Amino acid sequence: MTTDLSADREAVLAALRQHYRLGLVSDGYLGVQRRKLAGLQLAASFDAVVFSDELGRAAWKPSPQPFAEVARRLGLAPSAAVYVADNPAKDFLGARRAGMASIWLRRPGGEYTHLDPATPAHAPDLTVATLPELADCFAVKASS
Repeated sequence: MTTDLSADREAVLAALRQHYRLGLVSDGYLGVQRRKLAGLQLAASFDAVVFSDELGRAAWKPSPQPFAEVARRLGLAPSAAVYVADNPAKDFLGARRAGMASIWLRRPGGEYTHLDPATPAHAPDLTVATLPELADCFAVKASS
């Protein structure tokens, strides 16, 4: 999760929630990640939240464990889920190993935009540059 989300986030999340169940996988120290989620006021946007640290340090990304757990909490097979993230160093490999498709939100000026996936397994299935473009991938209309 990044703290640099655009102003479009509420509209896009709301549009997606009208059609899909949404989950969040947050990686890192539990207390820090909980404070980030609270500070960003995003908890109500998700049907399931998995903090990888709750599952143990071995479950931190790129482990597939938190991805499989969020799918379980959403009542989905991982193959029916799409993981959206911004860090090719650790986000897409774990999602792929859990059986999920993935989309890289590679926003201009984003923290990880300059990175390239280390291997084909670290690469996303699709890359978008903006949240409205992400909404288009799911054929939902986000109104501002």
